[in-house]
Amino acid sequence: MKNGLAEKPNRANDPEMLDLTAFAKKMMVSTNTIRNWIKLGKLIEGQHYIHVGRVYRFPWSHDCLAHLMRSLAPEPVATRPRMVTRRQNHTQLVFRA
Repeated sequence: MKNGLAEKPNRANDPEMLDLTAFAKKMMVSTNTIRNWIKLGKLIEGQHYIHVGRVYRFPWSHDCLAHLMRSLAPEPVATRPRMVTRRQNHTQLVFRA
């Protein structure tokens, strides 16, 4: 406390909290897409957003955005190994006259 006034905490690193509509606009998707991501578990409560009553709040900062993009990145699809056979693929045709 200086001069009888309480000091304000440093909020330079605190993320800006956005509602669903503003977050969807910043992500350049529709609000239904955000709701689908929540339903599918791509966005996790407490990690990607806060849900209070009927209101969703999304933190918006450089760090939060980087974390969100890493978590939304598609996982690489596992390729199935090719089947290896020892027999010939082509059989010769024998023509009889």
